Amino acid sequence: MKKSNFAVIEELKVMMRQMDRLREGFRIEKEEAIQDSGAEPLEKFRRRAQSYYRMRLAGFSREILRIRRSISSDLPAREEAEDLAEICRRQALELDAHLVSTPSRLLRARREGSSVDDV
Repeated sequence: MKKSNFAVIEELKVMMRQMDRLREGFRIEKEEAIQDSGAEPLEKFRRRAQSYYRMRLAGFSREILRIRRSISSDLPAREEAEDLAEICRRQALELDAHLVSTPSRLLRARREGSSVDDV
């Protein structure tokens, strides 16, 4: 039995909430790493961004693609489901760029002696 596009939309909304929670967890860990002095907490934060956050996001991205493939062109709400799938894909790409650039930028600022709070 085919899944309705309304069910697909609900699944995509869940994925968006999961990405929001991932972003929030990343923000909290970033704040904790900034509070500590020295480069070691930021190095640890960068490793965690690579090994945990980006891996989780990669799983979300695969799930978004799987969900996107289940959109039915002959059922109602096709355009809405496709639009939301595209929004999810873009949000995942944006979050991935953030997960890569933020730790590196903070480390560079700390090494250059400027305040990481300014970054």
